[in-house]
Amino acid sequence: LVYQGSKQTKRTVLGSLDVINNFKREEILDFYHKWYRPDLQAIIVVGDIDAAQMEKKIRSRFSDIPKAVDPTPKEVYLAPEADGPIFENLIDSTLSFTALKVFYRMPYPERKIRSTEEFYKDLYIRDILANVMSERMKEQIRSGKAEPQSAVMVNYAESSDYYVDLYTILCKKDSGLLPLIDFYARNEKAMIEYGISEAELEAMKMTVRRRYHLDKPLNPASVSNADLVAVCHNNFISGTSLTNPAELRAIQNRIISEITLDDVKPYIGKVFSQSDKIYSWFANPKDKDRIPSTEETRARLAKAFAQDVKPNFVTFRKVDLNVNEAEGKIVKEKTVKGLENSKEWTLSNGAKVYWTPVNDPKVTPDLSLLVYFNSGYNALPQDRFASALFAGEFIKTNAGFRGASSDEIAKVPECNEVTRSIRISERFAGIFMSAPAKKAENAFRIASLTITDPYMGNDKVLKQTKDKKLETLGEPKKDAVRFNEACDSLIYGNHPWSAEIDSSAVEGVDMTLVGEIYRREFNPSLGMTVFIAGNLDEAQVKEYVCKYIASIPDGDRSVRKSGIKERVPSFKGVSEFSMTGKKEINPYTLVSRIFSSKVKPATESIAAVDFVDYILSQRLLNQIREKRGGTYTIRFSSTVSVREKGRSESEVTFKTRPDLYKALVGDLDDVISEFNAEGPTEKELEEARTWLIKNNLESKAKRSESMSHRNSQVMNYVRNGIDPNTDWEAAYKKVSAEDVRKASGKLTGGNSLTVIYTEE
Repeated sequence: LVYQGSKQTKRTVLGSLDVINNFKREEILDFYHKWYRPDLQAIIVVGDIDAAQMEKKIRSRFSDIPKAVDPTPKEVYLAPEADGPIFENLIDSTLSFTALKVFYRMPYPERKIRSTEEFYKDLYIRDILANVMSERMKEQIRSGKAEPQSAVMVNYAESSDYYVDLYTILCKKDSGLLPLIDFYARNEKAMIEYGISEAELEAMKMTVRRRYHLDKPLNPASVSNADLVAVCHNNFISGTSLTNPAELRAIQNRIISEITLDDVKPYIGKVFSQSDKIYSWFANPKDKDRIPSTEETRARLAKAFAQDVKPNFVTFRKVDLNVNEAEGKIVKEKTVKGLENSKEWTLSNGAKVYWTPVNDPKVTPDLSLLVYFNSGYNALPQDRFASALFAGEFIKTNAGFRGASSDEIAKVPECNEVTRSIRISERFAGIFMSAPAKKAENAFRIASLTITDPYMGNDKVLKQTKDKKLETLGEPKKDAVRFNEACDSLIYGNHPWSAEIDSSAVEGVDMTLVGEIYRREFNPSLGMTVFIAGNLDEAQVKEYVCKYIASIPDGDRSVRKSGIKERVPSFKGVSEFSMTGKKEINPYTLVSRIFSSKVKPATESIAAVDFVDYILSQRLLNQIREKRGGTYTIRFSSTVSVREKGRSESEVTFKTRPDLYKALVGDLDDVISEFNAEGPTEKELEEARTWLIKNNLESKAKRSESMSHRNSQVMNYVRNGIDPNTDWEAAYKKVSAEDVRKASGKLTGGNSLTVIYTEE
């Protein structure tokens, strides 16, 4: 749609079948020499190197490649200039919604501008306007003042050819479509006539910072080789600034902070009045008859834009972060056995805190704060379990505090740069926080208020959420979904926690149940454990803990956990399940084989499992992808639970053509059987050892710069018994071929389930 009338729209991704079936070798070579030439190539080297020596080596290796003579210039295929609005609909059988989409097409900045501050300022102002428009439309829908089911506007770059602003406005089921035009035009005209407010500008600056990850601090010491490579790559490909990433982030933040209403005003005309406009109805063929004609769409647009409009500025809630609970105390301190750098504090309210000082500027952000409650699915009302699950989904999306929803809190300046997520799982409920040092106290306050003064939204928001879910549930269930449900039942049996969220479960949720689920899950009386890691002074952390964690009062002591055991695979022996579904796009078969077994939860055994995963993956790739041409990707992967005394699960999955899957399943059987009988070759063993050691070192180095990872290591040690100090390099060096063969036999010699789904 964006490239209407251009060359790009005249081909499929891989070209025509005629070209694929009939190209000549000489044509491929000509193409190679035409485009794979020195003036279109770059060599990027970043690392702990002698730059002068590396440059000398590169020159010696590559300087004899001849320069292209009279090189073919790169061509740009843009769409023809639009002579007025374009009307083009998209009717596609893969669409599960009906929507009005409006594309605004504008020229992308020239390459010479893309390394300047002007480029970033231009980008951010466009994003600010798109986000203001989205926020206005969402607020009108949330408040019940507008009819669409949902509406959003996004700004993006299309292949460095265009900036595109895109409205997507979805209608409610069985609602008329022409009112969507009224909604669009009303918001568009209000923007053109009245602009945006100062409050909207400042709030959307925060949103834009989050979109580009500018809210996360980047210390110069924490800039990685990969960061530097990315800067060089982006400069070569698109001409963006060749600047140290830490310095660039500081510049980008300054640019955003300096944007004023006067800067924004000219862009309102550029974006909303001067762009090429493409109006499109998106629909499934079964809804084609509902789509207005081009004449009806034109007429409704003219009528809607002729209406008078009023300003529709969004107002943003102010949130008080003061915590009014009485301060508590740390009543006991000790070092965590096995983690000499971490301390365990017992608080006056019974909570446990695990504090890990990091004090390394390379590790970001400065604070990671994890609050765990020993609740999980066992704390839910089992007689209303499916409804409780849906209530939990609503909580995770909407829960805020002090009368403000999660979405509203994200636009409060005091909460800017503080990340917060909520989770309810089988074993626990959790609140996960992170923040830079300057916002650390606010992070503690937010965690406390999320527990002591929660806000779930109102009945209107819940009704909108329920209506969306019910509309989805009202659609005919696709065969692939029915297959997944059948597989779930085969894997876990009739476990009560496999309950499906159906329409009756959704209808059974009201704000009373939402509040009850929150009180049950985020309930200190069931046990509250807090993990803190950071580049903060310990005395300061203790002060925050006493003020904001030890002060949290006891929860609802009437809550009783059900005692139901967690879901684990329950299938026995060797079994197979297959199903054929209706073809949605192209025919395919998906094959998954799942193994359930037990492995000794010791370091040497788990190390051998890693060898099995690597070597079997390579063998399956070689046989099924390379020799058979049967799939794009295939991998053998395993997990071993230390907490569950070595319970293991392994899985191999691949997608192929229906006519090939039986032969490939036979290959899978043969590869695993041969490996279990003979084990790896010496070459396979050493290749795996080299890769595993290298991957472990690289992954460890990368993860070590994440504060949340440092904190999660302590959490996993305390809650799951996983020792972060395990020397995996030493363990990998000791693994023998026989160790690997035995491990493979244990992983695959127990219970197995093969599931096969075909669409044709």
